[in-house]
Amino acid sequence: DAEALKFSRVFVAIFAVILAGTAMVFGRQTSILWFGLQAMGWTYGGLLGLFLLAIFTEKKTSEFGNVFALVSSVAVVLFFTKWLTVGWSWGIVIGTGWTYAVAALWPTGEQKKA
Repeated sequence: DAEALKFSRVFVAIFAVILAGTAMVFGRQTSILWFGLQAMGWTYGGLLGLFLLAIFTEKKTSEFGNVFALVSSVAVVLFFTKWLTVGWSWGIVIGTGWTYAVAALWPTGEQKKA
């Protein structure tokens, strides 16, 4: 019991340091809600693209292609929203389209039967 209590106290102290660091990093944001919505725009498009690919196609996809499409969609959306100043809400649409297209067109590595 004493060991579990010691572990929980150490864990609470570590978590407090993590929370304090997070507060210092995100304290510079004008609005945490605005930042959260932007971050959602960077990532949710990729997730939605893979979901739609799984629902609307019967095609077998490559696992590596799916991961590449998901990760690269974040980079594409960041490019559009940060450098081309497209609104964050369009990031979801751009990420969805990008992920769907890249994952659907990625070769699966399987040979076609003649």
